[in-house]
Amino acid sequence: MARGRQEKKTDALLMQLLRKKRLQILTLDERWHRLFTEEDKTERLKKLEAEVNKLLKRQGQVNTDLKDVKKVKARLMQNIMDNMEGTMGESERTREKRLDKSQKLIREANEKIAQLELQAEEVPERLEESNRELLEESVSLCYERIDRNKEEIDELAEWIEETRTELKRRLVRKQEIEDENSMIYSNLHDMLGPELLEYFDAEYGEDGEA
Repeated sequence: MARGRQEKKTDALLMQLLRKKRLQILTLDERWHRLFTEEDKTERLKKLEAEVNKLLKRQGQVNTDLKDVKKVKARLMQNIMDNMEGTMGESERTREKRLDKSQKLIREANEKIAQLELQAEEVPERLEESNRELLEESVSLCYERIDRNKEEIDELAEWIEETRTELKRRLVRKQEIEDENSMIYSNLHDMLGPELLEYFDAEYGEDGEA
């Protein structure tokens, strides 16, 4: 059943509303997984699902990396504070080289933190957009299935109605035939009497069946 222009306009409005709604990540929602078997999924749906999962994994990794780098930076800064005055027997040059190395590592940590914080902002936005695209594709596929199911429901309803009518006709015909056999047997019984009828029953079968 082809969907009309008005329905497509409704779809467009629906998609606009979906874009404004903050959605749960579909691949983490058991209800979404119940909507589709692997056979139901189109190539586009599979691609969008994979993209959402990849970004979800990336988001988790970025957050973990960010925490780890911040911990490393905190340890480096603590080491600098603890060793500002140097250790017994350590030359000034050695102490400065060690501090310079720590400061260089801190600068690298700061650069890494800046990169990760940028990703920590970008990845959720990309994830949200991919999740919306996955929902739009999912909704479209679901309504296509609903349309196909409605077609089959109509076909089955028509078949059931036709079958019900035919069943009624056959039930009536069955009753007519049974009544006719009863009439024949009853008249034969009255005409021939039970003794002869018993003989013919044995010869032809009871109720006229050979």
